[in-house]
Amino acid sequence: MEVELRNIVMILLGMVLWVPGSGARPGAGARTGQERAGRPAWVPGAGMPLRTELARVVEQERREKYGPPAIIEDGAVDLLHMGLAVELGEDGRTVDATVVLTVHTNAETGDAFYLWLDRAMVFQTADASGVGVLVDSQDYPPFQYSMIRFSPRLAAGETVEIVLTYSGMLACEPYGARESQYCGGDDQLSYYMASGLFPMFMDAADPYGALSYELDLTLRTPAALDTLVAADFISESIDGTQRVSVWHAGTYTSGMNLILLTGLFESIPVQDVQPPTSVRFPVGNQDYAAYMAEWCPDIYSFLEDVAGGPFLFEEVTIFKLPIVAGFPGTATYGLVYLSDAYTTS
Repeated sequence: MEVELRNIVMILLGMVLWVPGSGARPGAGARTGQERAGRPAWVPGAGMPLRTELARVVEQERREKYGPPAIIEDGAVDLLHMGLAVELGEDGRTVDATVVLTVHTNAETGDAFYLWLDRAMVFQTADASGVGVLVDSQDYPPFQYSMIRFSPRLAAGETVEIVLTYSGMLACEPYGARESQYCGGDDQLSYYMASGLFPMFMDAADPYGALSYELDLTLRTPAALDTLVAADFISESIDGTQRVSVWHAGTYTSGMNLILLTGLFESIPVQDVQPPTSVRFPVGNQDYAAYMAEWCPDIYSFLEDVAGGPFLFEEVTIFKLPIVAGFPGTATYGLVYLSDAYTTS
């Protein structure tokens, strides 16, 4: 038990020192997260300048003759906002999704950026207003590695909104020692991560740099299952056989994992701490959950002293995972994942 406490303290410490930004919420007249995650009002291709259409055709002919480029020549693109609308089927694997990416070129012209997804996902459409968008995908098991390129290149300082749709049945293949960490599971607990169900954005110039962006997510999942996302909860409703939940994060960083958990969950509140905190766990897997809730106040006091203040999240959830090979736990936006593997190590 001492090993478990020591490990969870380190995970929590990492999260409390990982201070999220104070991303502003939309003001009067601004689009909501749900509107951002939907399709824009313009019709793809309508009114596209002739030079843009010509550049797209020329680039497509070059690809047919020589094949896609092997590497990105010059990224220089920053992600400002990611809007996601994701529908997950009753089988927990069938996906139909739209992602709207607002990107901005920095001091250089923008050529392209990377996206990672489960290898079985297929991009269906790629559109942007005033610029051609080309997608080159390569198999990199268990992922699909895609280069999203612009034709013509974006000028320095330009901002553009890109709408991509993708669908398919998640392969959920293992990654090294990790058993299907990026998607999959069952009715009791399924978990989905960025680079699996959700696209992971990578900066070509600095793949592991301090990327930060605003996130809006709308999920459609089976109504019978609970959902939990590493973001701030906005709203939830039932639409026939689907649970529709909306989530937001003012600032997401490259080191944070966008994780979705679905299943049947129970919860124990943690007393006398701020922000509101709870311990959640799959139904029937309550061992140690009450004990975790009891020692949280003492850990919070220590962490606040170290960090100089409380967690800067609207709420914090500690989720007690069953033993998953190669995945003992992690911390991300407002969520700590702790595997029972800690109790047996």
